[in-house]
Amino acid sequence: MNPGFETEDKNGVDDAKYWFDDDGIKGQRTDSVSMTGDWAMEVFDSGTWIPVSQWVDITDGEGNLIDAGGMEFEISAWALYTDPDFSRTGILKAEFWGSGSKLGQEDTWFLNNNDPIDTWKQGVINATAPSGTNKIKLQFMNGTSGSGSIYFDDGNVSVVPEPATFAVLGIGALFMRRKKQNYQIR
Repeated sequence: MNPGFETEDKNGVDDAKYWFDDDGIKGQRTDSVSMTGDWAMEVFDSGTWIPVSQWVDITDGEGNLIDAGGMEFEISAWALYTDPDFSRTGILKAEFWGSGSKLGQEDTWFLNNNDPIDTWKQGVINATAPSGTNKIKLQFMNGTSGSGSIYFDDGNVSVVPEPATFAVLGIGALFMRRKKQNYQIR
């Protein structure tokens, strides 16, 4: 997924592998500021909301698309604003897709004018995929009005285990602990 923008594309260092720009050249990989590693994504402002996106396929172990309807996802990213002269809005958006159609979306406006300059802030979306979902379109957006850039880094999409999975893991841990106690040397 290249979540930290560390891998460059074949087009050169300004292009982050797997990421694309919906609206021309409005975002580019930069090493001027990053949260971790050497690179981040700088998303420019041009008076309109500008997304930099990536498609995340939801597949089985053999690479076949699967229906992720009902699955819980945690989607997160970090953002930073460095210029105090402009308004700032960092937006994390997830669109759920299946059979070539958008089935739903979730977003969080997590960086705004009340946040301090030069401080990384995390945005998190917890969402349930609608029935038929087999792709997620992850977007980092600059929603400022004026000029200025927002930097994004360390994007992540993960599946949240079901409560039954936690119960099984808990029982297994209890069994292992109990078994260990039975074999203690006294």
